[in-house]
Amino acid sequence: MFRITLWLLIGLSTAQAQLLNQRLQVPSKILDRPHELLVYTPPSYDFDQGQRFPVLYLMDGEYNFNYVTGLIELWSNISSKHPEMIVVGISGYDNAYYRHLMRPPWDEKGEASDDGAADRMLKAIKQEIVPAVNKQFRALDFTILSGHSMGGLFTSYAAMMAPDVFNYYIAISPSLWWQQQCFKAVMAEKLKSGTPETNLYMSLANEQGMGVHGFLEMIQAERREPLNLQFKHFPDESHGSVGLPTYEWALGDIFAATQLTDRYFESAKSVEDYAKKVNHAYGKALPVNSAYLRNTCYTHCGSEDDTLDKIDVALAKRFPHDVAFFRVLVATHLIKQEKFEQADNWLKKAAQAAPHYIDVHHARYLLAQAINDEQQAGRSLETLRNLLKTRHIRQWHINEMNLPD
Repeated sequence: MFRITLWLLIGLSTAQAQLLNQRLQVPSKILDRPHELLVYTPPSYDFDQGQRFPVLYLMDGEYNFNYVTGLIELWSNISSKHPEMIVVGISGYDNAYYRHLMRPPWDEKGEASDDGAADRMLKAIKQEIVPAVNKQFRALDFTILSGHSMGGLFTSYAAMMAPDVFNYYIAISPSLWWQQQCFKAVMAEKLKSGTPETNLYMSLANEQGMGVHGFLEMIQAERREPLNLQFKHFPDESHGSVGLPTYEWALGDIFAATQLTDRYFESAKSVEDYAKKVNHAYGKALPVNSAYLRNTCYTHCGSEDDTLDKIDVALAKRFPHDVAFFRVLVATHLIKQEKFEQADNWLKKAAQAAPHYIDVHHARYLLAQAINDEQQAGRSLETLRNLLKTRHIRQWHINEMNLPD
């Protein structure tokens, strides 16, 4: 069992308390103390309780969690640069113990040493932390590990020693100088017996002596497929500021296949083509960015042909957890056009796809209001308010609902 602590926004009514983050304590048999995890869930997490999300794991989570989750919310929800994600900050260790866990178990000659415990930490992540997150949250089997400085050293170690634990690794200005740059020597020896199938992004700021350039030169000399190492130098950034541009670059590249050139689906075929592209790149479907679905609705809702219906069928087939949102968008647009019967049909389909989807009940309330059905409006409003008591919805979204007092 693990303990959960909730942080609630101060100043909200008890009926509309918002969960921003959660702190989990996970017991550990591998380390000599429990893991402290900080967990962020995206804005749409509690709208449809069937959707699963990629997960970004952060080393030194206590230090990096707040700024990274703010960026993730901006890029995934407001800027539409990549899918929404769950973010897990791995924390709970004092500075000395944290650095001990980040260091590989080698001395400066690359021989076994108890100076570092990265092997134990990696084992704990794989066997204790990831399973605990998967049990408690709707995590997609698509994960990224990131770390900065000493956390970047650990991330580089994990990428090379256990490439199958995460799909992608982001090492931000990693401390490869550690132990006379023994990481480079150990990895050079490892590459002689085979190349790991890993996807590693590595960055460097305007700093010297980090050991990164020497490691990159070794990789270029020893490199063989299927190692996928991407490097970017940020000469205008310091060691402390390089995190932001690194995440923007790395996540932008990782999720490049999720981008739509026209930012909407032109036809059912474009949905099929997009699904094939995403599955080819990631081996699974990822959540569709809400902006693409909004733009698709705005583009086709005024047309008289059956394009919208065909797109709906394709979305239901390829992205079943996104189709309810799309159907509510269409229904809401039809309500504004006073096409109430059509709106009701779309809402019925949305409810079939996701019976407990909050926006379905909000749209039903809007429809009942539009046709002056006070009883139905009252029932829908009561259902909606009851859901808002237990779901953790961003306050800005509640404000947009414009519910009566």
